[in-house]
Formats: sequence, structure tokens, C-alpha cells
Amino acid sequence: MRKLIILLFIVSFSSLKAQEERVSVMTLSEYLGYVKTYHPIVKQANLIINNSEAKLLKARGAFDPKIEIDYAKKTI
Repeated sequence: MRKLIILLFIVSFSSLKAQEERVSVMTLSEYLGYVKTYHPIVKQANLIINNSEAKLLKARGAFDPKIEIDYAKKTI
């Protein structure tokens, strides 16, 4: 009987200690931040966007005005 009382006493205090520990909960904004940073599909999408921006910059550069002079065809 005494062993049973001691066992119940130990179990009751161990359960109280387990209740004192706090569990860390991730917020929605933290979760979305991790997804945007580390998810492979998001990384792939960012690579595609960067590639598209580079192609657009290259296409816009083709329309830059250029000044050229050909002295060989000039007659005085």
C-alpha cells in the first residue's frame, strides 16, 4: 500500500512538471516566411522570374540609339 501511495505521488508530480513546459508555436507569418525562403518550387519560380527579367532587359537594350559615322563613304 505504501509503495502505491509513493508511486501515485511521483506520477502526480511528474505530470505537473510536464504541464509547466511551454510549447513553442510557429505563427502563420513565420511559416510563410520559411516557405518563401526554403521551398524548392518557390526557388525555381524566383529563378524563372530572374531569367525573364534578364531577357526583358536584353530586349530593351536592342532598341538603344546608336551613333555611327562611316568616313569611307563621305565625299568632300
